[in-house]
Amino acid sequence: LYDEAALRLCDASDLNPADPVPYIFMGKIEIAAPTPLACIEPKLARFVREQPENSLANYLYAMALWKRQEQSVDPRALQQVETLLTKAVTIDTKCGDAYLQLGVLYFSQHGFAKAIGSYTKAIEVNPQLGEAHYRLGVAYDRIGEPAKAKQEFQLHDEIEKQQAATIERQRRE
Repeated sequence: LYDEAALRLCDASDLNPADPVPYIFMGKIEIAAPTPLACIEPKLARFVREQPENSLANYLYAMALWKRQEQSVDPRALQQVETLLTKAVTIDTKCGDAYLQLGVLYFSQHGFAKAIGSYTKAIEVNPQLGEAHYRLGVAYDRIGEPAKAKQEFQLHDEIEKQQAATIERQRRE
């Protein structure tokens, strides 16, 4: 019930626009939902206006804008996504997810060197970010570095196995 959850969170954000909690949940729902949710993007835009120096606000709004690009590509919107993600990592250099998404954006635009730099930075910030290792492997493969690609794919597989084992252990507990 993504739509219903989104509406409730949008209403909650109206009660106290300065409270970041509803926005964070909205952003996570927007990322997880299969399609863009109508009320979330304007609320996340408000979050950025209210808290322009909040790394998470910039990241979540960028992700909402980018999700809309799956329906129709607008170069200005993609530039705004890049700007927001760049601002997110400038504000918080430990925002590994934003580095990862910058890499995805650069890769989609065939900027493989920039993508590799962003994926590498994401891994520096969070070495357990399996998706960053996988995407870095794909980027290395694309530029003709199969040895480096293989190493990243192996790291990805190890991380995925460790995370699956941890989840299984937690379920048993």
